[in-house]
Amino acid sequence: MQNFGLIFVGILCFFVLYLSMFATYHVAKSDLFDRKQLSIICALIWLIPVLGPVIILSIIWPDIKCANKSTIPLLGYIFLASVLSSNSETRSSEGSGSINTSGEGNDF
Repeated sequence: MQNFGLIFVGILCFFVLYLSMFATYHVAKSDLFDRKQLSIICALIWLIPVLGPVIILSIIWPDIKCANKSTIPLLGYIFLASVLSSNSETRSSEGSGSINTSGEGNDF
């Protein structure tokens, strides 16, 4: 029971560090900010532990390019088979259409 407090503090510190690194990474990848704004935002993220990253992520969340992707890279491999199967179904349905792209016929 004595180690519970230490484990809780460790998990809390890990969460705060992960949240700050996640926000810093996505702010650095974003092309919305210039260099001065980027340094101010990163300072805000790291100097205000939980509230800073939450505010910044709520502002840039629509512009995050990988919002549809998993934040943990290894989880992408688990769902790789479903992505590949959906892509192969899309390709097969595209090939069976009757769209005339050659430019012949159908003059309106």
